[in-house]
Amino acid sequence: MTTKKYTGYSNLAIPPGESLLEDIECLGISREQLAARCRLPLETIDQVIAGRREITPALAESLAQILGNQASFWLNLEQLYQETLAYNNQTRPS
Repeated sequence: MTTKKYTGYSNLAIPPGESLLEDIECLGISREQLAARCRLPLETIDQVIAGRREITPALAESLAQILGNQASFWLNLEQLYQETLAYNNQTRPS
């Protein structure tokens, strides 16, 4: 009998941008409005939502102020996403 070691990582890496999109939709904020409030190009927000751009500490702080949560929430989501991607890349068979 073999046992699997629990790693704490899911095989599914969910970009924090998915949570961001859900949050702004629930609050009735468009992507364009969010970009304007963050003083960023819409393309940047779209890349974050798609998981092609990381949430930086500065962006996390802006999101926290706009959405009424903590910057650490966004940074933790980003860190978990990046760690899951790295773990999955290490464990894939060659």
